[in-house]
Amino acid sequence: MKKLSLVFAFLFLFLWFKSPNVVTAINCEDKPAAGLDQNQLKDFWNAVSQACDAKISVLDGQIASYQKAILTLNSKINLAQAQINQTQVQIVLLEKEVAILDGVLDTVNESMDQLEKIYTARVRESYRRSRATPFDLIFSTNSIGDYFTKLKYLNTVKAKDQLILAELERSRLDYDQRKADKVEKQKEVETLKAKLVSQRKILDVQQKEKQTLLAISANEEKMAQTRKDEALKELESLAGSQFTGKREVKRGEILGIMGSTGFSTGAHLHFGYYSLSESDHNNYKNGDIGWYSSKNLNPADILSKRNLMFDAGACDDTRTQTVTKDFGNGSGPWPMNDVKITQCYGHTPFSYNYDGNVHHGLDMSGKSDTAVRAVSDGIAYFYRGSTSFGNNVRLFHGDGKMTLYLHLK
Repeated sequence: MKKLSLVFAFLFLFLWFKSPNVVTAINCEDKPAAGLDQNQLKDFWNAVSQACDAKISVLDGQIASYQKAILTLNSKINLAQAQINQTQVQIVLLEKEVAILDGVLDTVNESMDQLEKIYTARVRESYRRSRATPFDLIFSTNSIGDYFTKLKYLNTVKAKDQLILAELERSRLDYDQRKADKVEKQKEVETLKAKLVSQRKILDVQQKEKQTLLAISANEEKMAQTRKDEALKELESLAGSQFTGKREVKRGEILGIMGSTGFSTGAHLHFGYYSLSESDHNNYKNGDIGWYSSKNLNPADILSKRNLMFDAGACDDTRTQTVTKDFGNGSGPWPMNDVKITQCYGHTPFSYNYDGNVHHGLDMSGKSDTAVRAVSDGIAYFYRGSTSFGNNVRLFHGDGKMTLYLHLK
């Protein structure tokens, strides 16, 4: 019984490790593994398309939530803006009142100066006349009428002095009150300005939150839809992919015309160089070479030196501007005449788009002649609509190397 249990356990482990179809979940963002055949690629892209559909459905619900949050933020932003406008109006009104008080204080101050001058003159005159008593007036007048007239004048002068003194005191009190009002309003202005700064900070935060939500709601859905479109494009490409045959070609023979088939951002030739023989290539299922970095070589090593234009961003050393420089380390002809380089081999400003952060080829664009030619004799395999390569030619040379010509018309 114990031996039988061991046999079953061994058989279970054997079948588990031998099973080629261990199921793993596929996400919308996944990329295919190297070496998959056409059927496996088709299954993979179908699964990616379905995963993207599911993700888009989830995102629809999230976007609705984002939109509600954005509406709430819009209300808060409008409220914050209204509060800012109210505070600005209050500041303007208070500053006008302070300016008016400045004018009033200047006027009151001038009035006080004039009253002080008048009062000082009156004090001097009163001091001079204060020595004359009613008894003295008897001997300084010519008649009883003249006596009462002078006495009345003295009393009138004293009454006016008292009026001037009272008016001066009222002016001083008014000045002090106006000055206190001005100080109080200036404090209110400073408080409102500090409040305005705080309100603007709140508004900035709310506006940034809104922009973040808008970006998230737009980008996530766009990325998922873009990925789904890529999957459908791959499926369409796989459906139309066909090997159209092979034949012997000579160096300089035209293989096709520069195009933009497959995954291409514009018309150009992607020229690759591989350490891969015809027999090795045929060992891969359906002739799909994949992107094997171990087989990849630098195309510049077989191309003769030429003085060429490099687009800005084509290479790490031409990241910011168009450059003209010598290029090529080999002795062979170029696959196109009169070209400019649009992306270098290896690490480039855009190589993050590729597996291993490496661009496995040399992109070039013909400026006048768009014919693509064989760089050496060999056996050419012609493919149409093959996955991301588009229409392409794989040319196997006698030295065990292969040159690759992608995105042809």
